[in-house]
Amino acid sequence: MPRTWVFQANPGRLDIDGFLVTRPAITTFLVTRYRQEISVGDQVFIWRSIGGGNQDAAGIVSEGEVIEPPALRPDEPTARPFWANPPEADIPAVRVILRLLRVADSREIIRRRWIQEDPILRDMLILRLASATNYEVPDAQAIRLNALWSRTGRDWIYADSVAGLWAYHQTYAREVSRLAGSPVADTALLIGRAVSGVYNKVMNFRSIDPRDQRTGMTGGGAMDRRGWADFYDPITVAIDEERLSAEFPVRQAINARTTTTRATLIMSPPFGTAAKGSLAAAGGERAGLTCPSYAIILRS
Repeated sequence: MPRTWVFQANPGRLDIDGFLVTRPAITTFLVTRYRQEISVGDQVFIWRSIGGGNQDAAGIVSEGEVIEPPALRPDEPTARPFWANPPEADIPAVRVILRLLRVADSREIIRRRWIQEDPILRDMLILRLASATNYEVPDAQAIRLNALWSRTGRDWIYADSVAGLWAYHQTYAREVSRLAGSPVADTALLIGRAVSGVYNKVMNFRSIDPRDQRTGMTGGGAMDRRGWADFYDPITVAIDEERLSAEFPVRQAINARTTTTRATLIMSPPFGTAAKGSLAAAGGERAGLTCPSYAIILRS
């Protein structure tokens, strides 16, 4: 079964941004660990390190697939001009060959700071051992990374907005936490968004809510206002909790956790469709939860 890896690029040695702008079809990458484990077909996320000290620039910038296993070889000639010391590219070293599948634009980068606050990804080895080049990604983290990779930078659809409204309703008139187990974090895991993105959506709804005089964030658009109008009753001055929970039954999934099972809730394609998903428990068991817009996956 293919593994998932993170390979770290140091912009102090290689101008990774400049290289990726050229949209190369293939590239090589140094392998300093896991030479025997890295195989053809494995997924690789390329991580841009802090480099010159810009922490906001660090994170996942590209995705590739291993097409040639680790072997002694020089770097690709097309990458040579982007090395800080170009002759270094000519020195044979253990490298894999990658087919680059996607390069993130500025909106699509999975930021290091988002990973640091993520309930699943905050334990990634690259955050604790930043000096290495190659990192194996455990299954639960790979699932979460792929969910973020598929959603980051995409516009919020109506189903996402309803999910944000659910998180807002759960935190109404209280302090809004981003910690693991909070409505904000649980919602982020379910819909494949960054925790900070769901937090911002909650603040958008605070700005829309006529009941809450605290300052929110004014970035909410027509989609958020449509969701608010669909579930807020101005006569009762309340959100229709029953309808909202029927549309977004995340609480049932959270309650399904046991003391021996860790839930990883992610959005599963097709995103935001009317197709019903199910709560799939680890080991192939299935529970009887269906959801109008999301597939909810429970991993051990």
